[in-house]
Amino acid sequence: MIFTTNVLDWQQAVLENNNPVSSDVWKQSTALLKICRHSHIKATFFLQDSIVIKYPVLVRRIISEGHEVGCLFQPAPSSSELDSTITYAINHLSKIAEQTIRASRMLNLDKKDIEAYCVALQDNNILYDSSLFSSKNESSWGSNKSAQLFNQYNIQQYPQAALFSIPLT
Repeated sequence: MIFTTNVLDWQQAVLENNNPVSSDVWKQSTALLKICRHSHIKATFFLQDSIVIKYPVLVRRIISEGHEVGCLFQPAPSSSELDSTITYAINHLSKIAEQTIRASRMLNLDKKDIEAYCVALQDNNILYDSSLFSSKNESSWGSNKSAQLFNQYNIQQYPQAALFSIPLT
């Protein structure tokens, strides 16, 4: 079983990116950790940088319970800022987690940014990505362009990326 979750604050993701992180993130994440613990499930938690900054204790708790952490990225304002945004988030999470970060996920990855995204992941030694391309209707990109680019940059697509994904709330 592959289980991943995005750890982000819906108020930031839906309403306004500059809103402060709410306490709902802590409550929901610790509830999910409890479910995983009781069900003997290990997961990958993709954490948004604002969550890592506000709740470094949550990052350490996720790791102490045997789960993996990865970076969850919002699209950068421009392709030229993508590399610095990704590098900052990976370095920050790695420092808090006290381990190398191997996994990433980009919300709403646009086809115009995918090559810059792959370069940034490769530059930061990310081994695999789980950006869930099926939700972006990749057929409009041509013949599986994302898979070709990921292969070119030696980044594995997390197995879930090939599956249809339904958001859970």
